[in-house]
Amino acid sequence: MQVTVIDGCGIYDEFASVLRDCFIQNLNNESLECKIISLDKLDITPCIGCLDCWFKNPGKCRFEDDMETVMKEQVNCDFIIYLGDVIFGSFTSTLKVGIDRSVSMFQPFFIKERDETHHVLRYPPKKGIYFIGILPKESIEEVSDTFIRYVKKMQKEMPVANTATLLLHRESDATKECARMRTIMKEELLCKL
Repeated sequence: MQVTVIDGCGIYDEFASVLRDCFIQNLNNESLECKIISLDKLDITPCIGCLDCWFKNPGKCRFEDDMETVMKEQVNCDFIIYLGDVIFGSFTSTLKVGIDRSVSMFQPFFIKERDETHHVLRYPPKKGIYFIGILPKESIEEVSDTFIRYVKKMQKEMPVANTATLLLHRESDATKECARMRTIMKEELLCKL
């Protein structure tokens, strides 16, 4: 099984580097293939909301850039983990651009579920989608609460059986956060296999 980590952190971010190593070491030890895609290394044009990927060329964005590779990885993997810094209660623009451009994973049709309207998936659902946010050192509780509400709304649009959100604190020791993440990954991800 394949896990794709969509990494919105900088490649020179030491804290995130420890987390990336943690993913590779722990997931590969569990016989999962872990692929990390660092978005800041890629050329990705922001979504302009034209909806060509829904109507004109279903499933394909009008922009021919590195997002095509990211989309193929997302479509073909079993689990997706979004990793990024939390700014103003949301992911940074780097990861947000990648998430926005993933709109082509949905069809332009809607279903009503639990009194809510949701998009229909274009591809088979994932076994799990997980969000890991890294809070800044000077984080306040409102930022955490806003981020959790933001992610819960995204999770509702993704009809998957397993989804979880993990907040890590940048002021913490990255190795300790890695150990905490490892425990949660075993509970949330590996027990679902």
